[in-house]
Amino acid sequence: MDLYEQADIQLLMDSGSLKSCEMASYPMRNGSWLLMFTRNDKATCALCAKRGKEPRQFKTADAALRLAKEIGFEKVRVNLK
Repeated sequence: MDLYEQADIQLLMDSGSLKSCEMASYPMRNGSWLLMFTRNDKATCALCAKRGKEPRQFKTADAALRLAKEIGFEKVRVNLK
C-alpha cells in the first residue's frame, strides 16, 4: 500500500483519480482508525503520518470521517473488523 501526504491525496481526488474511501479500525492500535483510498487503477493507498512513514491513525472515527469529507468524499465504507 502506497502512503501519500494529505495534499497529494487531495490532488488525486481533484484530478478524479480516486475511486473510493474506506475507514477501518487500525490493526496495530486498539480504538484507532485508518483511512484507505482506492485509486481508479485499483491500487490502494493511505494517508501518511506527518512524522515517519507509517499510515496516519485517527483517534476517533469522527476525525477520520471529517477528513474524508474535507477531501471530497460523499460516501465512506466502514470496516469494523
